[in-house]
Amino acid sequence: MANENGLGKGLIIGFIAGSVVGSVIALLYAPKSGKRITKRYKRKNRMNSLRMQKII
Repeated sequence: MANENGLGKGLIIGFIAGSVVGSVIALLYAPKSGKRITKRYKRKNRMNSLRMQKII
């Protein structure tokens, strides 16, 4: 029975540690914030509009 309790504790600790590590990695690799993405697409849209005006 001692082995079963040790295994359970190790499993829980491993699960918690894995969750923490996974969360940190997800935050590090998350895409840019919504405001930054919106600003970027607005800028690209303006650039493309200017290019189209030059063509026309």
